[in-house]
Amino acid sequence: MKISARDIDHLSVTASAPDDLVAKLQQIGFTFTPEGVEPRCICFQPAADDIPNYIELIEGEPRIALALNVTELEGEERTHVWESEDGYEVDAAVIVAEGGGPLPWFPVRQELPDAFMEPEWIVHPNGALGLLAIHAVADDPKATAKELAKSWSGEMEEIFDGCAVVKTGAVELLIWSPSAWQSEYKSVEAMAPEHKPAIVGIAVAIAGLAARQQRALRADRGRSRNRAGRAYRRPRHRVHAADLEERLRPLRHTLPEFQVVAEDQLGATLLQGFEPIE
Repeated sequence: MKISARDIDHLSVTASAPDDLVAKLQQIGFTFTPEGVEPRCICFQPAADDIPNYIELIEGEPRIALALNVTELEGEERTHVWESEDGYEVDAAVIVAEGGGPLPWFPVRQELPDAFMEPEWIVHPNGALGLLAIHAVADDPKATAKELAKSWSGEMEEIFDGCAVVKTGAVELLIWSPSAWQSEYKSVEAMAPEHKPAIVGIAVAIAGLAARQQRALRADRGRSRNRAGRAYRRPRHRVHAADLEERLRPLRHTLPEFQVVAEDQLGATLLQGFEPIE
């Protein structure tokens, strides 16, 4: 299937016990849409007025998939109503159709995108601002990225040997080789999944980290060159792992498939590693 994707609309996480997952994510400072209505969503500030930016949690057979935003789509309409803290109803309506691979994905058309932009839901105690990137692991990152870029009418770029990026809008998809993924995130003991390709993490912009962290990130984000001599911007997500070690230690003990590391809003800031449960 081929589409003209405008952006990665959201990340869809299906879990056998989503309430438990919600509780763990609330522990590290994420705000959710009201309980009692599925999906439970972590909503962020959108880059565009008509394209939301969020993560949805649904109960079912464990699966993680990308939802791609399109302007025209025929498919199943999914509706739900949340009640705000002020007591008014917030209606959401999303058109969903069949997608493809090699990473699980499906197209969506948002009928009421404002439903995912309510001010009380996009403010998070941990300072999270927006979903910046999705991380995936594949045996052949470049080939996987090419296939997805073609399916989505997007752009593909090989960042360096072992990492490629697919761009359709504000949210990027970074695809790593198993060895590159483990090397880049060895400070948080990132493990490559057994079944590949697979989505393994997200990057979220966070406001309010210390000035010294900002200086460290600026120093770390130099321009480098690959073997062919082309300039590239190497993604970095490791520089502030130690600062969150104590805060996040209980999470890793109770939910070991999650690994977290933070930087600041200059770039990808919160890496939350998802590993599908067999």
